[in-house]
Amino acid sequence: LLAVTFSTLFIGNMTLSSIEREPDFYSRKEISRDFTTPPPPPRPLSPNNPPKEVSGYVADVTHYNVPDNITADEIAQMTTSQRQAAASMLSRQSSKLLQREQAEQKLRLAVRFDKTSRLVLKQLAYVLYDQKKYSESLNFSYESLAVDANDTDTKILIGKNHLGMKEYEKARQILEEVVSQEESSYEGFFQLGLALKNLKQYSAATEAFRNALKIFPDDALSEYEIGVCLNKIGDTQGAREQYKNLLRKDKYTAEKLAREIPPSRILPQ
Repeated sequence: LLAVTFSTLFIGNMTLSSIEREPDFYSRKEISRDFTTPPPPPRPLSPNNPPKEVSGYVADVTHYNVPDNITADEIAQMTTSQRQAAASMLSRQSSKLLQREQAEQKLRLAVRFDKTSRLVLKQLAYVLYDQKKYSESLNFSYESLAVDANDTDTKILIGKNHLGMKEYEKARQILEEVVSQEESSYEGFFQLGLALKNLKQYSAATEAFRNALKIFPDDALSEYEIGVCLNKIGDTQGAREQYKNLLRKDKYTAEKLAREIPPSRILPQ
């Protein structure tokens, strides 16, 4: 078997598990020189260390590094398959990073290689959301949605970004689209409930949270939000029942609800 270079790794349906390379072939000097120049002849793998058999999965190349300061001209010299391979590699590397800032840096670089990768755009949107960079996350979410208009996960993320930006009506619109498209979406109904609650549409919010609870019956957060909404519309008996339900599920969340609702409404007289 021959070692496979980075430039041919993702051609066709080739699958490998062990990759060798010449010492300097992947250096910045080689990358910036000429992408069209054939790579050095690969060394044969040692017969004492043959590659493991892998079926149906592209080899893991996360140990290769792409220079952070690679120029647009250098990227332009790469073939489409090379750029896609680089973006995929950076995407995998980012998923292994615990620091969101480092993951963001990897994914921003990945976008430079492949601006049409739904996975990369979506990953970057999530990483930015986790850092409360809602506006930027929203931009990349919409770019991801442009690639796949039916992706409900991305639509939910758009809704969550609007919630983070306190744009509750926009959040309601996109999240209602989600639950009409996917009636079994717990996250869709829960986030819709939050949007409606912030719009002070408490009855509609209660219904959304109840739908979330039907999908995930053990969910203490939905029980809590229902209790809060029932308190807002003056349903004393309903709020009391929610408190009792929460005591059986999650005493900590029940105590949180008790701090939101006057004791006279939730405790038996």
